[in-house]
Amino acid sequence: MIESKGQNENALDAFGKIKQLASFSGEENDFWIKYAQCCSAICRSPLALVLKISDDQWLEQSFFSNLDISETIKDNLIKQSLSLLHKIKDKPFIFEPTSHIWDMPSAFIISFKVYDYKQESFFLVTIVCNHSNLDRFNDVVVRTQLLSTIYNSYLNYQKSHNLSMTIGEGNLVYALELLDDVINKKDFLLACMTLVNDLVNKFECSKVSIGFLKKSYIKTVAISHTETFDKSSDSVLELETLFEESADQEQRIIIPDIENQENLICHSHKTFHRSKGLTQLISIPMYLNQIAVGVVTIECLEDSLEKKDIELISIAINQVTPWLEHLYQNSLWFGTKLFNKFKDFIAWWFGPNKSLLKLSIITFIICIILSFFIKIDYKLEASATLETDNVAYLSSPFHGFIKEVLAHSGDIVKKGEILISLDTEELELKELEENANIIRYTREMEKARSNRKLVDMKVALARVKQSQAELTRIKYYVNQSKVKSPLDGVIVDGDKVELLGSPVSKGDLLLKVANSSSLHLKIKLNEQDIDFVDIDALGELKLISQPDQVHPIIIKKIIPIAQLDIREGNIFYLKASLLKKPQKWWRPGMSGVVYINAGKRPIIWIFLHKTIDALRMKLWL
Repeated sequence: MIESKGQNENALDAFGKIKQLASFSGEENDFWIKYAQCCSAICRSPLALVLKISDDQWLEQSFFSNLDISETIKDNLIKQSLSLLHKIKDKPFIFEPTSHIWDMPSAFIISFKVYDYKQESFFLVTIVCNHSNLDRFNDVVVRTQLLSTIYNSYLNYQKSHNLSMTIGEGNLVYALELLDDVINKKDFLLACMTLVNDLVNKFECSKVSIGFLKKSYIKTVAISHTETFDKSSDSVLELETLFEESADQEQRIIIPDIENQENLICHSHKTFHRSKGLTQLISIPMYLNQIAVGVVTIECLEDSLEKKDIELISIAINQVTPWLEHLYQNSLWFGTKLFNKFKDFIAWWFGPNKSLLKLSIITFIICIILSFFIKIDYKLEASATLETDNVAYLSSPFHGFIKEVLAHSGDIVKKGEILISLDTEELELKELEENANIIRYTREMEKARSNRKLVDMKVALARVKQSQAELTRIKYYVNQSKVKSPLDGVIVDGDKVELLGSPVSKGDLLLKVANSSSLHLKIKLNEQDIDFVDIDALGELKLISQPDQVHPIIIKKIIPIAQLDIREGNIFYLKASLLKKPQKWWRPGMSGVVYINAGKRPIIWIFLHKTIDALRMKLWL
């Protein structure tokens, strides 16, 4: 990190420093220290921040401030500057409000790019300006465009080692005025005419022409002091030949040669120079993002321009190029703009930059396309419980008391095993009583028969039969006092502590015995999915108590009536059978999750069909 602090300088001193920076022969780190100071002075900014951006990485190159800026405030400014990177793109500058300068209520940060053509990276320069004065704010924006060209002049000077940049303060003021004149024009052709006419008047040239890139060719758009011209005339076509020769090589061409241009192809320029009898012919490319988007051609019939004038013109052209490109794009028809955007997109797509991002996008698109054609098993998720239809409900056969409970809840029992014994003492007494009644009534019947009392005999006979029936009933109850299991299974309901010694009435439920070898599933399926399920559909079960194992099932029955569930809304009940024998430890009432196979569906349909159905219900589609 390079950091400098000092006092604010006035604008005239800063213009002098721009001249020194353009021909600065020191190290690059020292250049950026001075550059930050000049940015602060020319733009009247309390600070200037320079960040080097290369391959999505950044480095603080230089920082100048005449305020007491804390590290926290500086870090926040850096974060805000970096956040503008994705917004600035091909724009010459960008600005947004900032709250990090406490003594400037309407503070805005202005960020602009400085390109490094030598290393194909760029620098992001950030300054602070008061937005309350709009005229002053616009003036600062114009000055930033002048500052964006100084680094390239420094690089050119370092490369040649013998180029003397002797641009005076008056010429720099002219460059600013020219930039201001062009930026104030909102029409592309008017801005181009302003540029060529100002150059002719300032440098006393015979003619200045400008060509701009249109459909891959440099076309003539403005000629000094000429409002209209025939685009198909020989003179215009000759100019476009000069434009193409300079733009194709992306080099400045000067005839006569004063820059050692032996390696350049200058045939068209030399022919034009001889045929017109010019003292000097100059073509200067207009660069934007390292691409020649236009060419300015200068013709001199009398005096020739000096090297410093040519450099000043190059600086002025580089400053106005972004604005001219902006005006040109705005002047295009909507369809042409759309086509150009498409071309730029195709060029970016097939270019070498951001290969990982492009690969990710291609992979994503391929996955989306394949998801329409590749079908996989669609499985419906539902909750399920184990149930059994083979359940025995053991109830009390008569009124009485429970004498003995021989099994507990959860015990495995066999068919015929005694589970509960009821107290039969009262029944045994009644049995004795009825036996006595039978003997008594039998004697009465015999006595009446011996006395030939037919009616009394029949009454006694009826009482004998009544007592015999009652005795049969009592014996039946005694036999039923031992409650036995009617099947092999497990006791699922009934507690020994509660039952032992308690009084019971006839029909009271005592125990519940279930046969766990004949388990089936009761499935709760949401109404939204019922249309995808058919009889004999296959599925899989995972019990909550054993989630690591999957058990195959088959749907056997769909209960055709929906029922309301408080949590899930309308549901349908399904019955399913297990395709494998239930394990011994399984018990009725166990719950789990089932996945029912609903056939093969496209992947995209599986992910989106519920969302689409919800939209159809909401929007009535």
